[in-house]
Amino acid sequence: MSEVSIAHVLEFLQEIFYQGHSYSHIGTHRSALSAFIKIEGVPSLGKHHLVSRFMAGVFNLRPPLPRYIHIWDVNVLLQYFRNLGPNDQLSFKNLSMKTICLFSILSGKRLHSLHQLDIRDMIYNNGLEIICKIKGLEKTTSPSNPNQPFSFRAYSHDILLCPVNCTLYYLKIRGTLVDEAVTKFFLTHRKPHNPASKDTLARWVKCSMKEAGINVDIFKPHSVRAASNSKCFEIGFPIKEILKRGNWKNADTFKKFYFREISHWSAQNDG
Repeated sequence: MSEVSIAHVLEFLQEIFYQGHSYSHIGTHRSALSAFIKIEGVPSLGKHHLVSRFMAGVFNLRPPLPRYIHIWDVNVLLQYFRNLGPNDQLSFKNLSMKTICLFSILSGKRLHSLHQLDIRDMIYNNGLEIICKIKGLEKTTSPSNPNQPFSFRAYSHDILLCPVNCTLYYLKIRGTLVDEAVTKFFLTHRKPHNPASKDTLARWVKCSMKEAGINVDIFKPHSVRAASNSKCFEIGFPIKEILKRGNWKNADTFKKFYFREISHWSAQNDG
């Protein structure tokens, strides 16, 4: 490739920079170009000395920052569900939202994983424990890192927040809405009660967060994963247990990408 073509590439990346995009966003475009543009004598476009110098300049002017500096306190969301009252008095809509939020908080799983839950792969142990298996692929699934089951135990100290009690009531109503052929655990709360998509679950979580007073303009549904695991760290969970929940291989991954100091201020002012 000629130096003129490199100039065109730099102009393209510069235009993205002037549009206000982040270092990682520009780096994604650079990587995409590298997949199609080959330069003789250079392993990839990103290794070209001019492109490397440009990206170094972008890094210095607009260094990458974590999405969240602080994270919201899961107690805010749990208190919201406590205030809704007993599970047997909740609508299927509210019960669905409560169930997915409790599952997300207590399991530390991504919504992509939870939306794959199937009632055939869940074991109910006399109202004391629920064991869940995910057969579909998770983000970190590999031959050397297969999916691991996760479980919820009954929480007798506060029945309003007991995941087992909530799940059993959810299943009780669910069983009156669809026949046995429908096996996906989470269903839409509107007829014809189809299996809920990942985006639907994300909307439920976002709606619950907003109702609880959490600023959803800043914190997205995926932030539950960081909030729940950061809370585990704050209250003294062993780091091995936290890594197991998140399916992380080492503590550095958790601390770099998910652990954030929990803000105990008013939820609407967090950021």
